[in-house]
Amino acid sequence: MFEPKFTYTDKIVNYIAKIASAKEVISNAKIIPLYDTKLKQDALIRSSHYSTSIEGNPLNLDEVKTLINNNQKPTTKAEQEVLNYFNVLNHLDQYSDKVIIPDTILSVHKDLTKDLLKNPEYEGKFRDTRVFIGNLHTQKINYVPPDAYKVPGLVDELLDWLNNSTDEIYPVIIAGILHYELVRIHPFVDGNGRTSRLMATLILSVHKFNINDYFTLDEYYNQDRQAYVDALHSADKNHDLTNWLEYFC
Repeated sequence: MFEPKFTYTDKIVNYIAKIASAKEVISNAKIIPLYDTKLKQDALIRSSHYSTSIEGNPLNLDEVKTLINNNQKPTTKAEQEVLNYFNVLNHLDQYSDKVIIPDTILSVHKDLTKDLLKNPEYEGKFRDTRVFIGNLHTQKINYVPPDAYKVPGLVDELLDWLNNSTDEIYPVIIAGILHYELVRIHPFVDGNGRTSRLMATLILSVHKFNINDYFTLDEYYNQDRQAYVDALHSADKNHDLTNWLEYFC
């Protein structure tokens, strides 16, 4: 049975208060339709750029804007990766309503990795092999995810908690916990970071915390990638999510 371990520190509580206040202001702001559309499109493009950039995609923001705004067909894997992310994010509400099931995550991953993996059968499929997280250049292993045979059960436990034990937990905290746990479980051979970030965004959307789709969390992560990685790894040893949730909030 999954039960997240964390503490509501003063920092987290203060962040939650600021989030609630900002959400109220922005939700009640009157924005003319033209600007509303532009803000949403810009956020989609920025998310598609920054989330893939975190994983090493070489396209810059202007190239991503041109690719998406001109409806270009992808000619490289880098372009395919960006367009996949954009298409999933642009239709995120179609993947789930209130209840998140394993097929939700598998569908998101399948569409994210379309035409990208060396072995296409791993698109939208939990891994059946061991994986390691580390630096290819230094060959240093930073983290060893759970064995492959444990993945379906761990995902089931996480989603059982998500769907049945979160009524009194602030939506931002729920999204942060889901993000971390999917990274920790590492259910796929590739695409785990992108999938985790999109699933966190989906949870915020389900709980009406997407703030009209005007903003992108991925841009914040990308501002200091090392801080993002360090925050994620802060819970690896003792599974205490407090530091990660302070960063996420």
